[in-house]
Amino acid sequence: MLYSRPGTPMETQSSADTAHLAREVKTEARAAGFDLCGITSAAPFEREGKALAEWVDRGYHG
Repeated sequence: MLYSRPGTPMETQSSADTAHLAREVKTEARAAGFDLCGITSAAPFEREGKALAEWVDRGYHG
């Protein structure tokens, strides 16, 4: 399981399970017509978040 409802424990997967899941996702993406599919961590993007906030503060968002 890669997701969890708030207040419930997160199940973990072995690296073999994670690698298998990544292959499945990429296979499905290719079957759906995507040329490229990547997998990354769910870590926060602190630098990007600050840049987005500045961009919005400057009124660039429309």
